[in-house]
Amino acid sequence: LLEQKLSLTSQYDYRSKLGWDSLKLDRRSSIPVNDPIMERSYGEFPPTSLDLVLDRAEELLDVYDGGGSDAGTARTIPLTVTDLGSGCGRLCVYMALSRPEYNVQGIEIAEELHEEALEAASRAVQNGPVVTSAHPGTATIPNLSFHCGPAESKPAWLQNSQIIFCYSTVFESSHFDEDIGAMILSEYWNDVLTNHCQ
Repeated sequence: LLEQKLSLTSQYDYRSKLGWDSLKLDRRSSIPVNDPIMERSYGEFPPTSLDLVLDRAEELLDVYDGGGSDAGTARTIPLTVTDLGSGCGRLCVYMALSRPEYNVQGIEIAEELHEEALEAASRAVQNGPVVTSAHPGTATIPNLSFHCGPAESKPAWLQNSQIIFCYSTVFESSHFDEDIGAMILSEYWNDVLTNHCQ
């Protein structure tokens, strides 16, 4: 149902073109690895894989009553999930609709992609099945917000997040750790995320 309502697959080419256009580059040009434009990239993560990631993240979080994670203990604190590098907003809209108990926010540095995210949320409201706002004349997805700008410039955007999702977001890294099979964040980004996130 969400696939049909959100046109997740059918509009991929359009979203990909927006991503490239936001870079303001000729697609045939090469980009040196140290070019600041490398902070921006465009890629899409499958919603079904996102569900697996979120389910696993919930298992790992210690947000249950009494600080424990005993089976059957109800969560009383709604999770705030932040998509850092939210692009056209499709995963944020998907999360907000498929997991209404979440507070979902997207942070995007490219203004063109941010504007498309706002449009995607608007289309989801127009196409239903979205609960409309209690305010007459407005219709929104009540558990969804989008922000435009560098995440590190607005610590408040990150400070209530329990889950940060980043896909195709380029962080400066210090090195590749073979033991864990991943890049290790630079000290700068490690500090930003450590100091501003739950």
